[in-house]
Parts: sequence; structure tokens; C-alpha cells
Amino acid sequence: MSKILKSYGIAGSTVILGGFDLGGYGEDGGLEYEFASDIGEMTVGSLGDTVFSHNFNDLVFVNITVLESTKTYRDLFGLMNAQLLLMRQGLPILPLNWYHLDAFNGDLVKCPYPTFVQRPGPSKKKKVSERVFRLALPGAGEDMIMGALNVI
Repeated sequence: MSKILKSYGIAGSTVILGGFDLGGYGEDGGLEYEFASDIGEMTVGSLGDTVFSHNFNDLVFVNITVLESTKTYRDLFGLMNAQLLLMRQGLPILPLNWYHLDAFNGDLVKCPYPTFVQRPGPSKKKKVSERVFRLALPGAGEDMIMGALNVI
């Protein structure tokens, strides 16, 4: 019986935010997606009847972990500060266009209006460390394509 051999590497991904190619993820860095809510909730009535309520929340969060010494860190910080400036002035958030295509397994995540929701705190250490930016991707869960290798 043969086993299926899988390979993976973040270097095989194309990740673009606001026209910038992202990279410089570091040893443990990369992208981590998280759905904002469960698919639904179940309620059991007093007679044992079960009702499933579907949540139609397609919000996805992505955590981007990069080395603080990279161009990507500076690009993300610049995009975040520009978005904060617009929000503080009461102006609408401009589209930044999140695009992630994973060549290894076919994952595709797109969102026209990614919004920074958490900024990394300052770090003053002896060694270069990893920093995490958190973005909200409204509606990305609806169109998210998970590749075939994720299903096996």
C-alpha cells in the first residue's frame, strides 16, 4: 500500500495586499486564517427537538506574521497607518485588495476591502523578532476556495 506524500511551502504562494507582494515570513511566520464565527448553532428544546440555526457570517481574519526587519513589515505598517489616517478623518476605507493563491494546494482567498484590526506592538530585543498584523477580510469566507490537498 503506497502512502500519499504531500509537500508544502509558503514560498509557493502569491500573496498581494494593496499592490505589495508579501514575504519575509521568518522561521515560524506566515499566514493563519480564522473564521469569525461557527457555521451555526444548535438548540435542543424541552421535548428533545433539535433546531440548527445557520450563521451567515463570511468574515475571515488573517494573521500575517513577518520578521520586523523585512520590506513586508515596512509595507504593512505603511498600509496600516494610511488606513488609520483615513478612518480617523471619517473617510471611507479604500480597497486594498487581498489576494492569496497557494500554488501547492490550490487555495485561493480574495477580498477587496481588507481592514487592519490589530497592530503589532513595538519590540526592542537583541535579536530580530516576528511581528503579527491582523486583518479582517469581510466576505472572504463566501468565496474561499480550499484546494484538493486540504481535503485528503
